[in-house]
Amino acid sequence: MGWLSGKSSKLRIVPIEDKIKTGVSNPLSEFLSRNVGKGLPGYTESTGKSLYEPLDPQAYNRYQEFISQDAGDWYDKAVYAPAMKAYKEETLPLLKEAHAGQLSSSRFDSALTESATDLSESLAQGRYQAELQVPQAQYGMASSYADRITQQKQLEYQDWMKSLPEYNPVLGQALQFLAGPSGMDYITYQTAAQTSGWEKIIGWGIQTIAALKGGGSPGATPSGTPGNVGGFRSPSTSTFGGISTGF
Repeated sequence: MGWLSGKSSKLRIVPIEDKIKTGVSNPLSEFLSRNVGKGLPGYTESTGKSLYEPLDPQAYNRYQEFISQDAGDWYDKAVYAPAMKAYKEETLPLLKEAHAGQLSSSRFDSALTESATDLSESLAQGRYQAELQVPQAQYGMASSYADRITQQKQLEYQDWMKSLPEYNPVLGQALQFLAGPSGMDYITYQTAAQTSGWEKIIGWGIQTIAALKGGGSPGATPSGTPGNVGGFRSPSTSTFGGISTGF
């Protein structure tokens, strides 16, 4: 049946391998395919270290205590109370010692009043400044702390971004690998069609009849008439041996 049915043309692909290149490209291809789509470990995961220096717990407690305080309350505790204690325990004894035996004199009263007025004015001025400066200091400290936290979050975010599969350097290497030669090449060609056995038999029969009609020998190629189509005479009606044949 193979000879009778013939064969149609086919597309042939022949691989050509450069073994030196495929010796490199094949293992590289396996490595890239295993790692594409995977993220890299983060800094902390890969080193066991923190991305930033953690804040000292004691410093953080002091920070929390300071920014939560009222300016007036802070001044009373930090300035006023210590100043009054120092005045009573240090300044007054010195004044009394300086005016020993004259404590009921106007001179001692005048010195006592002057020292108390100086202290009172100094404390009043300090309170005024504290009411302005403490909130500013609290705001500045809170802003610094917020900036520190923001920087920490940015470091964490950047480290997380680097761990995503799409930021893995292997992806870029894989794309370059796909664009380059792999060591395999291919030649493509198309085979010629083969005439079937039935077509050959019919062709021989037509040639034989045409040769007999034209007085030639079988196998001769008829030509020279408008009825020729592809080297064969087109169908016509003639009489051969008293029998009407239509070809």
